[in-house]
Amino acid sequence: MIQKIIRHIFVLILFSGSQSSLFSQQLSSLSQEAREEVEEYEEMVDYYMERDQPEDAASSLNKIAFIYWESGNPDEAVDYFLEAIPLNEELNKLDNIQNIYSNIGLIYTDLEELEKALEYFQKSLEVRRELGDQKMIAAGLLDVAYIMGLTGDYREANKRLEEALEITSDEGYSNMMVNIYRELSQNYNKIGNVAKYEEYRDKYNSYQEHVRTQSMKDDYEQREEENLAEIRRTRAEKRAQELESQLQQVRATERQDSIQEVVQEKQDSLLQARRLDSLKELRIERQERQMQLQEETLERQKAQQRVQRLIIFSVAGGLILGIFLIIVMYRSNKAKQRANKELAEKNEEIQKKSQQLQEAFYKIEDQNIKITQSISY
Repeated sequence: MIQKIIRHIFVLILFSGSQSSLFSQQLSSLSQEAREEVEEYEEMVDYYMERDQPEDAASSLNKIAFIYWESGNPDEAVDYFLEAIPLNEELNKLDNIQNIYSNIGLIYTDLEELEKALEYFQKSLEVRRELGDQKMIAAGLLDVAYIMGLTGDYREANKRLEEALEITSDEGYSNMMVNIYRELSQNYNKIGNVAKYEEYRDKYNSYQEHVRTQSMKDDYEQREEENLAEIRRTRAEKRAQELESQLQQVRATERQDSIQEVVQEKQDSLLQARRLDSLKELRIERQERQMQLQEETLERQKAQQRVQRLIIFSVAGGLILGIFLIIVMYRSNKAKQRANKELAEKNEEIQKKSQQLQEAFYKIEDQNIKITQSISY
């Protein structure tokens, strides 16, 4: 029994040690440069919140979220995006809110958490409907339909795509219509509706060719604009040469002011040097502060490790003391059992002797009675 208790206690000690090692191995996956940027933006958030500047605070939170997103930390990015939403709601910045919801939807799409992705794309669509921008609404419907298609809900996805198609047909968004026709053809093909699949496939091919032709036209117009820009640049250079010639003439007539200009330049150089010195001092101060923060971080980690070791030793000491008490109680119980057994044996022996004495007394009394009767007789 005691051996089982001891084994159980040592298992608990080993488990506590493994937990503390896990805590000590929790390190940030951000690079040093990214960590420094995050710390700077967090300080800016506190600064703007103290001065009641929620718009600037929300902007800093978005920048932190993008740093985490680009560094491969999507969960932290989502947390900072969500933290920025109440600030934008306070300012009624609906455009920022729909962008944040779309970013969160993209993050969960990359993580293949499609239910959450659909939730945030739908929230983004609701905000876009409030804004009333038809192109943004169509794009939001396309996002929602795409996620629904991934989850296998093709009929609901097609409803969103048909609504987006009505908007884009009226507005004439050729690029978006190509994507809508592609999604509709794929969804109807998966449903098994061959007629609709072929209809939208043909429309997709037709609009894709139209978009390609339009792209070639745009490229041609862009080249024409670049040629015109080159002509304008040549003329500008020629005009600049003329102005330079005129400037040389003006300088020739203003030689007397040259000394004053030199003095002013020197003063400007001194001022610039002072500014550079100030910037250098600020950089040094910032480096010292970063080193101090790193030292404080190391001290906190060491303190946490000391506390964890103290907890482990305390638990181990308590468990060992408990083992000792159990052993003492066990031995005391055994000794008490032995004493009770010996006392019971002595009591039994005393009872036997008492019974023997009682029987002897009865015999003597019987003999006395017989003797007395004999004498009387």
